[in-house]
Amino acid sequence: MNDGRLNDGADRFPVTRCTVINAVKSEDPAEQARALDILFSAYWKPVYKYVRLRWNRPAEDAQDLTQGFFAELLERELLAKYDAACAPISACASTASS
Repeated sequence: MNDGRLNDGADRFPVTRCTVINAVKSEDPAEQARALDILFSAYWKPVYKYVRLRWNRPAEDAQDLTQGFFAELLERELLAKYDAACAPISACASTASS
């Protein structure tokens, strides 16, 4: 990751796409895999940037914490419990603890 770009606006949290979240909850493993790929591709940089800047972490630590965030989403099945009516996914990153 190029940390020289951390202050540009290209890595903002995207709008939560309920169709993608619903696909993650699908019984079809192929549909789940596609949805997770879309979700992780859209959110990896913004989560990394949030951790790097807000938590003032070195690049390598921020990468590890970002990977840990996504691992927690999967291991604890948080996306299956996610309710788009309550909050955007970006709220998860801002409330997650290390």
